[in-house]
Amino acid sequence: MDERFRENIARAKLKAYKITFGAMLLALIILCQGKLFGNLEYTLIASIITFSLALALGIFLSEYLLYRYDHDDQAEESEE
Repeated sequence: MDERFRENIARAKLKAYKITFGAMLLALIILCQGKLFGNLEYTLIASIITFSLALALGIFLSEYLLYRYDHDDQAEESEE
């Protein structure tokens, strides 16, 4: 792995972590406002589902952004 690829990995993971943390924070703020449908169990289920989806988004997004950054760098090199 060269230096540019390692830099792209770090940049992709950082951006994915920021988006994942923002999604989790937003979900936590919304779900902590009160009981969902008047039932605390539904609120807990919704929070588990939301956190699971946010983590899955983070995993997918880090790989996708790494792919995009890698191919954008290759496209810039071929233009030169």
